[in-house]
Amino acid sequence: MKTRKRVLRGFTLIEMIIVIAIIAIIAGVFIPAINRYITRSRLNASNADARVVFNSLQTVCQEIEFSDRTSEESELYGLKYYSPAYPNNELIVGDSTIALCAEEGTLTKVHGIKKFEDSTPDNKHSYTSDPSGGTDNYDSALLGRLDDTTGKTNDKLMQRMYRLYDSNGETNWVAYIEGYLVKGVICANEADSPYMGGYPLKTTEKGGFMPRSSYSGSCPFIDGGATFTMEDVITSNYSFYNVMKEYVDHLS
Repeated sequence: MKTRKRVLRGFTLIEMIIVIAIIAIIAGVFIPAINRYITRSRLNASNADARVVFNSLQTVCQEIEFSDRTSEESELYGLKYYSPAYPNNELIVGDSTIALCAEEGTLTKVHGIKKFEDSTPDNKHSYTSDPSGGTDNYDSALLGRLDDTTGKTNDKLMQRMYRLYDSNGETNWVAYIEGYLVKGVICANEADSPYMGGYPLKTTEKGGFMPRSSYSGSCPFIDGGATFTMEDVITSNYSFYNVMKEYVDHLS
């Protein structure tokens, strides 16, 4: 009796090439879509965090504004009198601005412009003081007061932020404040992350805040044409105060 040989037939080279080509086409379609979805999800999460920081910080500023009314000094801007030698020089809080930088729950930089008015009847004038000398940290005493997280006091700015925002110790953020009104916040969970979020101007692109074609300013971090990180914003020679000022100016 003859035995029938079993023939094992595999894929031909042509069949394998066709399968590989189909896989490549599918990957070419779906991988970019997945990457866009991941980027969009991370940006949405960062924008949501920025909104929480914005609202929490605004609540703190309102509390500080209320306490400043009965105080001889402003917690948010420092002494209401610019110098003991000129007791009539009163701080105009409504016209003053300040930018705060917090890294993982610690306030690391304070920069801003304080405006004063000489209230002497025969010598009434206004002037602007920017004690920064071009650097970000313009008032180390004020920085220490706002960042008191030792537990000895529970009414300072950063202590209040911890009470309102559970993830404050894990978030890096910068904020711009006019008077006692928070105008804008930029934040990211990690300093080296390009997935920065913003509020009220939300992030639409990785490493920036708007398409290059719609931005005419000079701030490199608002122009979404390159990949910048939160660390770039914080340490830039452009000054994070100027970054936030242009960010806020673009809202108007």
